[in-house]
Amino acid sequence: ARSGLVAYFNLRRLKGTRLIIKLLQLLLLVQDFYITVGTGLVFLVASIFFALTHDSTPAELAAIVFGFLASFVFLSDFFLMVYEKRKEPRPRKPEA
Repeated sequence: ARSGLVAYFNLRRLKGTRLIIKLLQLLLLVQDFYITVGTGLVFLVASIFFALTHDSTPAELAAIVFGFLASFVFLSDFFLMVYEKRKEPRPRKPEA
């Protein structure tokens, strides 16, 4: 026996929202790709800009090194995720 709210919001009952739920699931799956590559690019652009305009203090040099290392790690993580995703077997269509 299900509670009233669970029975009311059953997916079979809400047929119009099934497409929306599937779309949200797809967006959730690719969200990690976009966040990782976006963060890596922001770190890279900020590091380049900061490297061109710094005053050569030790703290600024450490920040520049950290920025380039962080952007390298984020972008390498993105490429590793893409490589692993492409390595996964794709479902084949049955032969007719």
